[in-house]
Amino acid sequence: MGLTVLLALLALGAPVATPAGDWRGTSLCQVHPSPCNDEQAAYHISAAGNGFHMVMNKIVGGEEQGMGTLEASYDGPSATLAGTTHDRQGRPGEWRFVLAGDRLSGTLTVGGIVYRRIEVRRTH
Repeated sequence: MGLTVLLALLALGAPVATPAGDWRGTSLCQVHPSPCNDEQAAYHISAAGNGFHMVMNKIVGGEEQGMGTLEASYDGPSATLAGTTHDRQGRPGEWRFVLAGDRLSGTLTVGGIVYRRIEVRRTH
């Protein structure tokens, strides 16, 4: 859902579900053994053109450390945020989140295997 659509819905007084905001929770590894580690996650999502820009951090010792960014599309009717990144070997990683109120639940899938399960809640 682009910024123009969001603004139009706000002007009409319609409730708007948007993934924009700050989120915190867990990002848990599903592949063992692997270089993957369970993490506390902090995501910062903002509207960008017709989609959303995600800054994806992990929290270590109470401090955020950058892990990467994701340019994602958002499908309002299904409340789904999705995008693709590439790992160090160039393999695509498919990120898919479902928005339900103040909760984003998602997965990172690499090579058809669910690599991470993510559960975050809106903090702002």
